Order: sequence, then C-alpha cells, then structure tokens
Amino acid sequence: MLQPLELDRTLVAETDAQIREIETKISKLEEQVAALKGSISVLHAAKEPAQQRLDSYKYPVLSLANEIITDIFLHILPTYPEPPPLLGPLSPTILTHICRQWREIALTTPLLWRAIDLRTPRLSVKAAASLAPLWLKRSGCLPLSIRATDAGGFSSVLLYLIPHRVRLEQLDLKLRDVKGSAKVLDGPSPLLRTLNVSLSEGGLSPPLLLPNHNLPRLCTVGLFEDQSSPSFSPLVTIDLPYVEFGPCELHLRFTADTEFG
Repeated sequence: MLQPLELDRTLVAETDAQIREIETKISKLEEQVAALKGSISVLHAAKEPAQQRLDSYKYPVLSLANEIITDIFLHILPTYPEPPPLLGPLSPTILTHICRQWREIALTTPLLWRAIDLRTPRLSVKAAASLAPLWLKRSGCLPLSIRATDAGGFSSVLLYLIPHRVRLEQLDLKLRDVKGSAKVLDGPSPLLRTLNVSLSEGGLSPPLLLPNHNLPRLCTVGLFEDQSSPSFSPLVTIDLPYVEFGPCELHLRFTADTEFG
C-alpha cells in the first residue's frame, strides 16, 4: 500500500502530465488560430478591391438625373385630374419604398400627390384618415383633384379637405347626405372648375347647396343618382345663391320616373 507521501507524489505527477497535455493542446490551437487569422487577413486584402469596385458601380437607373426620374414617375400616373389609387402597386406611395433616392424624389414632387382618391376600393376609414392629410401635405400648394365620400364612416375624412378648399380644382363627391357638399365647400374655392355630386342613398330630398361665395372658375356641375340605390328620392332643388358663373355646363342624370314641375 502506498504511503501518503508517495500517493501525493503520484497525484502531483499525474496532474503535471495533464497540465502539459493541455498546454500542448492550447499551443496547437493557438497555432491554428494564428493560421486562420493569416487566412482572414489575406481574404480581407482580397475583398477590399472588390468592395471598392462594387461601391463605385451605379445601377444605370440610379445614374439618371433627378429631373428625368421625376418625369418617369409622373408618366406612371393617370392623366390629371384622374387620381391614382392611394394604395397598391399603382400608387405613387410604392415609389417611396424602392430606395432612398427614389423616396426623396417622390416626397419632393408635389405633382405626384395632387390627385387623391379617397374612394379607393377596400380603403378603410382608418387608412383614409391617415393617408388623406399625408397626401394633402405632399401636394404642396398645387390645385387638387379629389374623390371622396361620406359613406361608411368616411364623413370624418371629408373634414381633412376643409383647410385645403381654396386649392380644390375638381371635386367628385359620392354622398349619402347632400349636406356633405356644403360641409366641404362652405368657404372660398376660387380654383374649383368641376363639381360632381352622386347621391348614393334614397329618401334624401333637401336642397343641394353651393356656398354663398363667388366661384369664378366653376364651369361644370354634375348631379348623378347612384344606380345601386333602389329607392332614390328625386332631387328636388338645386340652390346656387349668389354664385357667379362664366360659360358653364350643368349635367343632370335622372331616372325614367323623375317628374318635372
């Protein structure tokens, strides 16, 4: 049987052997690390000129002058005053999602945002309330072409148009309540040239009111019945108090049952 001292010596010897084995392993690993660092340095050196070449490369479309890109953007849109959709691939909003340069160009081009369709299919009231002030701001001081409605909770969205009524050039309203037209137009609209109002629900017979203001450029007024309305009450009165017209057109569309006094 080993004496305690001999046992301790044996344990120390075994520990020393393990330490030397670990040190040898660490040394080999350090050699591998050094070799890998050398390989990485070589790869970095090879990468640098390739990266410089890539950084200096410009896609042909990005080398175009901003004026040309702007002109291309404008040709994507329907001819004014026809508005593009607020959302989707045909909306100018999509141009702000391509790259930083295109986004900056789109956001600083008011012509892209001056025709606004607040009746875009599948557009929620929440989305319209968010997008309407955004487009109105981006349109700058340009005349506006607007399509809007008061149906399905959209009457609150009409309120966004009020501060911009002086810029209205074409206004196309689809209304359940004809008082909505007065809500939008109850103030100066010196640029308004075309006003179309489509009544989309029957049983409404108050007068259609235009405001008591001079509308010097108003030349086309269209009043329409939505054919989807099964019980439309015929329009009774068109009230244009103190409105001064130049040469103009008045378009009325009635059902076969409309009676004239």
